Amino acid sequence: MIGIIGGSGLDNPKFLKNAEEKEVETKYEGRI
Repeated sequence: MIGIIGGSGLDNPKFLKNAEEKEVETKYEGRI
């Protein structure tokens, strides 16, 4: 799902930034 958002991010950098933030949140959730 993150990969799809990242692909769309090529056209919209804003979405790409959100994808990166979501990826970080996922890592924190995984540790918790």
